[in-house]
Amino acid sequence: MFNEKAIMAKRLCGKRLSRREENMLELMQEYGLWKRVYICAPYDGENTRSREKIWGYCLFARERTYAPIAPFLYYPQFMPEIYEKEMQLMRSLALRDLLTCEEIWVFGNKVTPEMENEISCASSHGLNIRWLPDYEEMIRTDPEPKLEEGTADE
Repeated sequence: MFNEKAIMAKRLCGKRLSRREENMLELMQEYGLWKRVYICAPYDGENTRSREKIWGYCLFARERTYAPIAPFLYYPQFMPEIYEKEMQLMRSLALRDLLTCEEIWVFGNKVTPEMENEISCASSHGLNIRWLPDYEEMIRTDPEPKLEEGTADE
């Protein structure tokens, strides 16, 4: 996994960077590096509306130069038959994805048991947690909602 801090530390210490690290540093300087943010929201595999909301949350993050990670949007694409065994696998893959992120954004007021598990995992690993309104509420109150600093759960 790419580690921006390790590359910068290596460079500051005068150590030689690998070709891959040099390429990543060049891309970072040219385009900036987006923080990975885990999108935590209620998901109902049978409900198209819940997928649309998660898609909207991903766009919200992308517009603020964050790289949205939403496993429940893409894992069902190659696990169309969701049985209990596949659901457990999908949950464990999602938690692994969560641990590659710098933050978790929790959308809406309804927290499902799966979301509670993700929030607990994020908290125990020291990830920044932001609580944000539901998609409809964000759009209704502000057509271009802003991500406020200081909304993190301490």
